[in-house]
Amino acid sequence: MNAQQQADLFAKPGTITRRPKRQATGQQLKRAGMKATEEAERAAWFAIAIGALRTFLRRQGDKPFKAEEFRMWWAGRASFVAPHNHYVWGAFWRMVESNGMVADTGEHAPATSPKTHGHQVRVLRGCW
Repeated sequence: MNAQQQADLFAKPGTITRRPKRQATGQQLKRAGMKATEEAERAAWFAIAIGALRTFLRRQGDKPFKAEEFRMWWAGRASFVAPHNHYVWGAFWRMVESNGMVADTGEHAPATSPKTHGHQVRVLRGCW
């Protein structure tokens, strides 16, 4: 018997069953999903989006903003390129926050997009 096999008390004598693989935690599944989403989007999209964010942050100055304000601003520009899936936005904000382009102010404000039904969203600021 090896490490992946164990005797089953309720099986017929002499039979060996495989131990079930360890289940992933919710956080592990979340990270794997975000990584897969990020990898599925072209690197070129992230480069274009970061360029647009830099322009937005220069115009924004020190004024705090919500992520949806950037998306609405960029959507009104000719340079706008939608990601292949709306989940990519989460990966984008995680990337720019971890790279120090933006920071969470610790404040929350109601979302203005009708689809969000006014739920609370984070308020961000540029880190220039």
